Amino acid sequence: MEVYLTAAGEVAVRPSAPEATVAGLLAAMAVFGRGAVDCAGCAHTCCAGLPVFADNVFVRSLCALARPAVGGREAGELPRRVLRLDPLSHRWLLRPDGAGRCRFLAADGRCLIYGVRPLVCRLHLCLPSEAAFARLKDDLYFAYRHALACELAGLDGQAPAAAANPLIGATAYDAVIGDVAAWARAARPGWPAGFSP
Repeated sequence: MEVYLTAAGEVAVRPSAPEATVAGLLAAMAVFGRGAVDCAGCAHTCCAGLPVFADNVFVRSLCALARPAVGGREAGELPRRVLRLDPLSHRWLLRPDGAGRCRFLAADGRCLIYGVRPLVCRLHLCLPSEAAFARLKDDLYFAYRHALACELAGLDGQAPAAAANPLIGATAYDAVIGDVAAWARAARPGWPAGFSP
């Protein structure tokens, strides 16, 4: 898989095979980012005020990271303490700190949970995305956020909606991109107006 810059200065991706995975995309993004994005003079303004939407793999990883420090039961309550449901978009996001910044963004701009950061952070670059790549990222975000919504509904004793999502129960970003994108494109038209996980 290759992530590259188009002649128009937009980030694009060329999958290497039909079985390309999200993990492969993230690895390609990391390689591209190291060569194409210079963070040396970063003023920490590109991500400091953005909403950070959560996904199921991120929440599961964050709970696992917290478990040794706070204990099993409290780690299980962590999603409700650090997430909030946005009333406008109906998406789960990280509760910002008092200044409106991500609660895991240190004063010096470094991510305190970089190893377990959400998918939206892993795919974020300070460059515009080419239209097809932007659509692909939207499909991935939708599917992982939907899986989180289903899993959190299950914690509340509600039956998970549209349990056919192949990402429910995922513990890593290792799903096949084509499968996730196909599911997202098929599932999205069925959501009620104004609701988009």
